[in-house]
Parts: sequence; C-alpha cells; structure tokens
Amino acid sequence: MGLKIFLILAFAIITQKLEAAPSLIFPFAVNWEILRSGFNNTLDVALEADTYGEEWTLEIRPDEGIFLRTPRATTAVIGIKSSDDPEDLAPFDLLVIKEEELARLLGITEEAAGALGKEVFLEFRSDGPEEQTFTFKANPKYFVSASLKLTL
Repeated sequence: MGLKIFLILAFAIITQKLEAAPSLIFPFAVNWEILRSGFNNTLDVALEADTYGEEWTLEIRPDEGIFLRTPRATTAVIGIKSSDDPEDLAPFDLLVIKEEELARLLGITEEAAGALGKEVFLEFRSDGPEEQTFTFKANPKYFVSASLKLTL
C-alpha cells in the first residue's frame, strides 16, 4: 500500500513539473548594433556604435503565451501569421512587441529612448530580411538606432 501511494505521489509531482515547464524553446542567434547619434556642443555630429552577438530565446509556454528572452530581459510578444499559404506550416512569422519592451530587451534605458508607445513588428522567418532597423528618439538632438539580424 505504501509503495502504491509513493508511486501515485511521484507521478503527480512529475506531471505537475512537466506542465509548469515551457513546452517549446527556440534559441536563435542575433547580431545587432546600437548607433547613437546627436550633436555635441560645437554642433558637430557625434557617433557612437556598439556591436553585439548573442543568443536569444523564443519560448512558447502553454496557457501563458509567447515570450522573447535576451540576456537582459524577458517580455511577452504576440505571434502573427502573415501568410495564408497552406504549405507554410509555421504558426507565426511576425512577432509584435511594444517599442518600449524592445528597447528594454536591447538594454536601452527609458531615459535614452524617450517617449515610446507604438508596436513594432519583428519578422521571424527564414526568408525574411537580412537586417531590421529600429530607431528610438531620445530628444530632438539624439537618436538611438538598433539594427537586428535574426538567424533561425
């Protein structure tokens, strides 16, 4: 009797752990560059660039949705299928994310990004564009531009 109860409890714990885990995890390579441009005190254009290569993860969690994870943050995204082609088996090929959330994933602070609020679309398909560029306006004289290259 004791062994039977142990097996039932072990099965319940294993089942609960399996349900809590993300069902699908897709790691992919991302190369990106942040370019900051603005005017210095003598009204010359000042440029500063940082280049990154890292692994991001797309997680599809049951009953929770789709999440995009970078080394700096994780945020919920919405997946959209842009094609009605019956041969295209992918559940989505565009990710919709709020502009401020994309800035946070890239490590761009709220002070550097200024007022944000629109949604942006990340093309998430193997035949998509080589590079996607997003510009965040910090103030009338300062811009932050991020160029993303997703490798699936």
